Amino acid sequence: MKKILFISKNYKDGIINGGNEVTRRNFEILSNFFDIEEVLLDYKVSILKKFKDTLFLNSLSFDKEIKFKIFRLIKENNIKEVWIDNSLYGTIAKFIKKLDSTIKIITFFHNIEYLYFKDKIKVEGIQNSIMLPYSYINEKRSLKYSDKIIVLNSRDNDTLKKIYSKKADLILPLTLKDKYNEEKIKIVGNNKKPRALFVGSNFFANVEGIKWFIDNVLPEVDIELIIVGSGMNTLKEELENKSSKIKVLGFVDDIGLEYAKADFVIAPIFKGSGMKTKTTEALMYGKTIFGTTEAFEGFELEYFRVGALCNNQNEFINVIKENKFNRNNEYSRYIYLSKYSNESVTLKLALSLKRSE
Repeated sequence: MKKILFISKNYKDGIINGGNEVTRRNFEILSNFFDIEEVLLDYKVSILKKFKDTLFLNSLSFDKEIKFKIFRLIKENNIKEVWIDNSLYGTIAKFIKKLDSTIKIITFFHNIEYLYFKDKIKVEGIQNSIMLPYSYINEKRSLKYSDKIIVLNSRDNDTLKKIYSKKADLILPLTLKDKYNEEKIKIVGNNKKPRALFVGSNFFANVEGIKWFIDNVLPEVDIELIIVGSGMNTLKEELENKSSKIKVLGFVDDIGLEYAKADFVIAPIFKGSGMKTKTTEALMYGKTIFGTTEAFEGFELEYFRVGALCNNQNEFINVIKENKFNRNNEYSRYIYLSKYSNESVTLKLALSLKRSE
């Protein structure tokens, strides 16, 4: 079996987020075709180091030690293919190509980071402006020094063309390993009030979205709102003080149980790039989803069968008041299995890798 070098942010550090899940997916699929050597970059460095890396447009945590490790692994294992699991590692792609121009580099774009930071500036402030030249230059290097570019959806592909005048070679949608437990669904009883579930980490687009929903939709509907996600517990007091209908759980050990208890899932997301991990997760658990265009971006499905497309206050209010919740949505589950399970994209990636040989 051929060797490949897999370079990514450390997805084994115990922090659960969408990026980690997709990176883990990519690693597991590649392991079907390659013997893998890994280089995991740790972002747990000093603020000064992060500032210097950003200021000098250097991929974060790419230091002399990592350079030597990459050099050693490539030489000792006669590596001819490298998978770089982040578009901000353009400096690393450049280093590898300068090391050996015959090495084939595949770079996976989780989203368009330049666009992500432009949105972050709008929500969190101008202090994030330093990330614009950093993200732009590193993504441009990724495109220049990679032999194959992979993105999550058509929108990101179009954005690449618009910003960098180059398109991707492959669209590989966001998928997840199946964690659905049918027995768990059966043991959960009915709720006194319709139970809405919002899942998302303490991330600017998630916080903006759920606060908008609480202020504009929640006062008009008779439901219980459960908020789950890493870091959301820091907003517990602020959000729960807004309404007795709200319960913030933050990180939970068994997210599947919370999906099982929910009558439906809400996804009021208005900013972002790539695809939303939590939309895939809700499909996996067979839930009805009421979400915005952004929440459904990149997904091929019929909105009215999954739940509803809601982009404003009245659309969310009306669909919730209809009270036609399908707690076990078979169509959502079908869409996940056919298009957004890991197995559904394995062959697609295998064929792409074969063509690049």
